[in-house]
Amino acid sequence: MTTPYDPATQPDRPQGHAPGYGAPGAQPGPGGVQPGRSGAAASHRRPGVVTAALVLSLIGGIFLLAIGALIVFAGATVISEIGAQMGLAAEMDLIAGAVTFVGAVVLVWGALLLIMSIFAFRRASWARWVLIVMGVPAVVLTLFWLTLGDVTALVQLAWIGTSAGLLLTPAARAWYSGPRAAGGYGH
Repeated sequence: MTTPYDPATQPDRPQGHAPGYGAPGAQPGPGGVQPGRSGAAASHRRPGVVTAALVLSLIGGIFLLAIGALIVFAGATVISEIGAQMGLAAEMDLIAGAVTFVGAVVLVWGALLLIMSIFAFRRASWARWVLIVMGVPAVVLTLFWLTLGDVTALVQLAWIGTSAGLLLTPAARAWYSGPRAAGGYGH
């Protein structure tokens, strides 16, 4: 003869649940975590602050690539043409060379920003630090332009500061210090 189920005699079972009913492991364990699961699945998700920072970096890198290419390919031509019209070809060639150099630096900076952003999206903590360090001279240069009266530098300053600042948040630090994804380029 079987005895009826009495929940009071079974302290390890939740009240109101008969043995054998319901999906196994369906009830959360201590701390609200389901048995067999940890917070590890949540740590693999990229925080929104990291995504926002890296999207800003990607957009900035693409913009700098475009500006650098424009300066390299069109800037020198325009300056040489102006010099030819003014009869200052020799001096303008020197200026065109300097403009081409500046354009190449902007082009390389944009490419580096783009590449580091892609690595940082893949959870490479070193790439995050490269992006943060790249923000320092960019902010210094932007502050210089601001002192010369360029009010558009405020937008650049906010853009760079936001992007680098978001990469320094606790959520970003926690995500980058977590386990990297398979095939990732981290730590």
